[in-house]
Amino acid sequence: MYRRVTLISILLISLAAVPAATPVSDPSDRASMQAPGSASDALSTAGPAHAAGQQSVPTITRTLTLHLTPDTAGEIRAVVSFDIPDEVTELRLQLQSNADVQSTEHFERDGDGEYAWTGEGTGGTVTFTYDANETDDSGGRAALADGLGAGIDTQAAQYAFADTGDWAITRVPGLGSSWRWRGADDVNLEKHVAVAGEGTTGGYMAYLGPMTTYSETVDGQEITLAVPDAAAMRESPEAVLASLANASEQLRVGQRDETALVIAAPQALDWSSAGLQYGDTDAWVVADARLDRANNVWLHEYVHTRQEFRTNRSGQWLTEATADYYAALLAYEQGHIGFDAFREKLERGSEDPQSTAVLAEPATWSNSANYLKGSLVTGAIDRRLRAATDGATFQRVFRRLNGQEAPVDNADILAAVEAAAGADTRSYADRYTSGSEVPDAWSRDTHAELFGPVAASFAYMLAEGSPAVAGPYRNTTVGNSPTLAAGETLSVAATVENVGGGVGTYETRFVVDGTVEATESDELDPGETATVTFERTFDEAGTYDVRVANRELTVTVREPATPRVTSIEAPESVTVGEPFTVRATVDNEAAWPAAGEVSLSLDGEESRTETVRLPPTSRLTYTGTVTVGETGDHVVRVGGEQVSVTAVEAETTAGGPGTEDGSAAGSDDGGAGGSLPTPGFGVTGAVAALVGLLAGLGLQRQ
Repeated sequence: MYRRVTLISILLISLAAVPAATPVSDPSDRASMQAPGSASDALSTAGPAHAAGQQSVPTITRTLTLHLTPDTAGEIRAVVSFDIPDEVTELRLQLQSNADVQSTEHFERDGDGEYAWTGEGTGGTVTFTYDANETDDSGGRAALADGLGAGIDTQAAQYAFADTGDWAITRVPGLGSSWRWRGADDVNLEKHVAVAGEGTTGGYMAYLGPMTTYSETVDGQEITLAVPDAAAMRESPEAVLASLANASEQLRVGQRDETALVIAAPQALDWSSAGLQYGDTDAWVVADARLDRANNVWLHEYVHTRQEFRTNRSGQWLTEATADYYAALLAYEQGHIGFDAFREKLERGSEDPQSTAVLAEPATWSNSANYLKGSLVTGAIDRRLRAATDGATFQRVFRRLNGQEAPVDNADILAAVEAAAGADTRSYADRYTSGSEVPDAWSRDTHAELFGPVAASFAYMLAEGSPAVAGPYRNTTVGNSPTLAAGETLSVAATVENVGGGVGTYETRFVVDGTVEATESDELDPGETATVTFERTFDEAGTYDVRVANRELTVTVREPATPRVTSIEAPESVTVGEPFTVRATVDNEAAWPAAGEVSLSLDGEESRTETVRLPPTSRLTYTGTVTVGETGDHVVRVGGEQVSVTAVEAETTAGGPGTEDGSAAGSDDGGAGGSLPTPGFGVTGAVAALVGLLAGLGLQRQ
C-alpha cells in the first residue's frame, strides 16, 4: 500500500545533503510594511532580486539544521538560525505545536509557540526538539487531508516517519516568520534546510544517517535516490534511478520541479505503507520494492510529485487513480512487466467490491476503489482520448488540471476531457466517474494501435522453485540471500518474457562477483517466455554477489557447522546376550548445513566412527540395537553424550520343554546354549549396533 499525504502544515523547500540550501517561496511567512495600516504577504524567491540600475533587496537568511540524537531515539534536535539585515526592526518566529524549546540566543518567548528577536546582534538562534515518530492509523490507502477519509478501510497504526537513534526519516518541521523594517522598499526572506552530519533533505522530508546518493538530471529536474546504509535494496539503485528518470521524461504534464528526492526506507520498521509522498517533491519507498510489478511503488510515488493540482471531495479520486495508472503504464513501457500483467492490474478495478463504487462520491468507496477502479477508469479515458483525437492523451487532461489554481472537482476533470476531445468523450468520462458502471480493459492489439508499438523488451522473474540448492546435505529451495555450506551447488532459474511489441533476441548473463560465468540467448516473439537455468558449486567460504539479468542475490558460503549429540536413550536394565535399543539425537542449530564425525563406544572402547550430515536447523534421531556380553554396569557413549545400563543374566524357568528335571537346556560350559561373554562389543554386536545406530533410521527434523 502507498499513499500521498497532503501538506497541511507550513513547510520549506531547500537544497539537500549539505548545510546550505537554495531558498524558495513559503506562503506562510509574512512581512509587515512600515507604513501604518498596510501589510502584505512576502514570498522569498530563488535568491535576492537584482536588476540593472537597482540596488539589491535586503534579505533575511533563515537556516533550519536537523540533528540526530542517538541517545534519545524518537527525538530530533532542530536549530533555527537567522542572519538579519540592518533594515529589519522586528522579527518573530512561529514554531510547530510539538516543538520543545531547549535554548535561545537573541530571541525570547513572546506568546504560545512564538519567539521574538530581541534586536541584539545581527541574528540569533532558537534550538528545539520534536517527536519524529509519527504513526498512521488509517492505513496506507487512506485520505488524510480535510477529513476526506469517510468510507476508507483502516488498519493498525504503523510508522509514517520514524527515528531509531541511528537513523531517521522525518518530515521537516513547519516554521513561520514575520518581520518589520524601515529604510527599504522591501525585505526578502531566504530559507535553507540542512542536515548536520550525514544525510539529505528535499525540504519536505529528510533522511538523517549514513547513506549513499544517486542522482540524474532530466529536462532540468535533478532526481536524487538516497539509499541508507541500513537499507537493503532489492533492485539496484542504478536501475531504480533509471526508471525514475525515464518517468520524468515521459510525463509531460507541466513544469517539473527543480529537484525530486526519493528515500529507500530501511525494512527494519513496520511502515504504514509501501511508499509515502510528502509535500511537493519528496517521497520514501520501502527499500525492497520491486520494479517488475504493475503496482510499481517507485513510479507511483514519483507520479505524485508531478501532481500540482489540489482536489476537493468529488475530484479526490484522481490523485491515486493517476498515480496507479501511470505507474503500471510506465512499468510496461519500460519493459519491467508484460502486457498481461498491465491488463490484469487494470482489470482488478472491475472486481467486487470496488467495482460498485462511484469515483466522484468517496463515501461509496471500499477496498481502495480510488486506486483500483480509478486506475481502470483513467486508462479507459486515456484510450478513448487517443481513439477520438489525433494525438490527445490523458496527459493533456493532467497538464490542464495542474495549471488550475482552484481545487479540482469532478466537473473540472470532465471539462478538461471535453477540451481535449469533445462532448462525446466527456459523456464517456462522466458515465464512469459519476456512475457505478465499469469500463472494459483492452487487448494487446488495441494497445499497440492506440498507444504505439513497444519494441522488443525483456522482463525477468525468478522462476518458481528458484533459487535452489543441492548437495550432500539437502535439495531444496532457498531465499534470495542464502547461506550455503562449502561444496553445495546453487541453481538459479529465471523466466524471460518478451514484453514488447516485436520479435527480439534476449541475452541473459550469469554473473558472479562481476565476472560473467555463463550466457544464454534465444529469440522470442511478443508475449513469448523462456526459462534459463544456471548452476554453480561454491567450494570456498566467502560472500558472493550473484546476478542473473536484473535479479541479484547475495550468497554466503561457510564451512559446515559442527553437529552435536544432544541426548541418548536406553533401558536402565538389559539382559546379557539380548539386543536392546539405543536412540541418539543429533542437532544442527546453525542456519547452514552441518557435517561431522559421530563415534560409538561401549565402556570407553570406540567401535566405529561415521560422518553425519544435517540440513540447517535440523534434528536427526538415530535408532539401533546393542548387545552386552557380560553382567554389570556398562556405559554406552555416542558423541559427547553417554548413558549407563545394567546387564543381568537371563532368568530360567523350571520344567522347560525338552527336559525331565526342569533344568535349562544347554551344556555345563554354556558353549552350546548361547554366545560367549565378550568384553565390549564383539564383532557381531558392534556391527549390529552401528548399522542400526548410524544408518539414520527414524529421521526427524525440526
